[in-house]
Amino acid sequence: AVVSTQSGHYGRADCNISYSKFIDAFKNQNDVIYFSKIDLKGKFCLSDDAINMLIGHKLLIMNSNSMYEFSVPNSGNFMELLSQGKNRILSVLGNRPSNEILEKELLDMKLRDCSLGIKYLLYDLIGNGQVKSVKCGMGNLIRLIKK
Repeated sequence: AVVSTQSGHYGRADCNISYSKFIDAFKNQNDVIYFSKIDLKGKFCLSDDAINMLIGHKLLIMNSNSMYEFSVPNSGNFMELLSQGKNRILSVLGNRPSNEILEKELLDMKLRDCSLGIKYLLYDLIGNGQVKSVKCGMGNLIRLIKK
């Protein structure tokens, strides 16, 4: 079977597994952070060539203990932008006397450090339970949740 990417086929695996099946199998391992070469060959049915191809594409990295970790290239930049933007919105809410703001007013603000978009950052903050959206007569009110 073939380990493939969008641009074509890169390696053959002995166990008939595709790149998408590898990703699906990895997603089911949500409590596992590190993989041994035995795991990659056994659980994921990857050959040495397939493992080397994933390392070459920076989807697997080897740590100092000869264990492999799944990697998302350039995720550090995204995480930095996410953290900066969320902190900026939390700062705006924290500096208000009531710790709340109308969603429309927040979305209309030109905030620095919010290059991912205020709406995206706001959804992440709501999903993480850091802020709450409350319906009111003037629209949705965004409220900081203090812990």
